[in-house]
Amino acid sequence: MQPIDPSAFKRRADETLQDAAYDPKKIVLLHTCVALGSSLLVTLVNLLLSRQIADTGGLAGMGLRSVLATTQSVLEFVVMVILPFWEVGIIFAALRWARKEEAGPRTLLQGFLRFRSVLGLNLLRGLLFLFLGVTIFYFSFAIFMLTPLADPLMELLEPIASGTMTSQDMESLLTPELLESMRTVCLPMIGIWAVLYAIVAIPVFYRLRFAEYAMADGAGAIKSLLLSLHMTKKKSLRLFRVDLYFWWYYLVLVLLSAVSFADVILTKLGIVLPFSGDAGSVVFCLLAIAGQVAFCCRYQPSVSTTYALTYEEFRQKQSATPPQPKPANVPWNTC
Repeated sequence: MQPIDPSAFKRRADETLQDAAYDPKKIVLLHTCVALGSSLLVTLVNLLLSRQIADTGGLAGMGLRSVLATTQSVLEFVVMVILPFWEVGIIFAALRWARKEEAGPRTLLQGFLRFRSVLGLNLLRGLLFLFLGVTIFYFSFAIFMLTPLADPLMELLEPIASGTMTSQDMESLLTPELLESMRTVCLPMIGIWAVLYAIVAIPVFYRLRFAEYAMADGAGAIKSLLLSLHMTKKKSLRLFRVDLYFWWYYLVLVLLSAVSFADVILTKLGIVLPFSGDAGSVVFCLLAIAGQVAFCCRYQPSVSTTYALTYEEFRQKQSATPPQPKPANVPWNTC
């Protein structure tokens, strides 16, 4: 297979978008405003509820504080559950743009219309990466304990490991200072885990990269994962080249997201803002959202359609690959 040329795919994407019946920028605008607007809504409600919780003191207000805290948790959970189904909609739209098919605002609802498949896909993929994380943590801990990196931790735990301490001694020993020291000496183990997890999880991530696209073609959750694995076999680096081509796109998105925390960053740098902390959070959050909306409307249609064209290339070449004949004169071929 010839190497993927991301620039050629992007040119094709730009040409395809010019002939779209419905302006792709309007679809991206709607998609981005809903996604970021829901996050802004959660932020504002949390600020209001946190202020109300702080103003509700005493035993008499314990019930109200519990209700407000529960409302915060429920709202965050609802948004966290709904957003993945909304995010899938832009993949459906990009795939239709790539195929020169009509894509309107209703296309963004395809994730909800395919609720079962999207839910199953997210659960299966999440469980897979959770399993990888837990398994790699086990090996990371073993590596950490078998190296001199664990010596500071063993010195901290030596009084506990001796077995001669009473429960009162344990309570007096387990101070916040000891717990902070344990977190510090465990940093090498976390570093080992992060490196091993990246080595294992990143290739798996690229192998499953086209699962949503396969699902958009009508496949179920399990079949989408299997089709993605099949299409990207020995081709993950070609897909990685597309990511590298759009490095500037992801960098700008990260920088715009960091604007939301500008008040915290400026405070750490000793810069005093002319407004309160809550007002600063809202102002910088609005600035970040405005920047992301403008940037996504300008560039996301082209970027998303380029990935959809890449999927089309992988899918067509995979389906065009003839089955490999079995070697002759091998006894088990007749089984």
